[in-house]
Amino acid sequence: MFGTTEQQRSRAQAAFHRLHNQATRRQLWSRITRQRQELLSLETVTTANHVHNASHRGVQSVPVEKIRGSEGRTHDFDATFRPL
Repeated sequence: MFGTTEQQRSRAQAAFHRLHNQATRRQLWSRITRQRQELLSLETVTTANHVHNASHRGVQSVPVEKIRGSEGRTHDFDATFRPL
């Protein structure tokens, strides 16, 4: 169904490089147009949305398009989660 491990690795590497190249081009374009494209820090998001109280709700699935920030990984991905 998915091919050999080597084929899977090759497809994963190709997908990573394709997305990394897209992110690099988008990063360059955002500098030219002065439009922000970086992933925000969790602190920035919680401050901007006036989050004061938090509670543990267990493990929950969150759609990628709903994620606005990251704790400690803001320089690894762009705002659409393409690898930098």
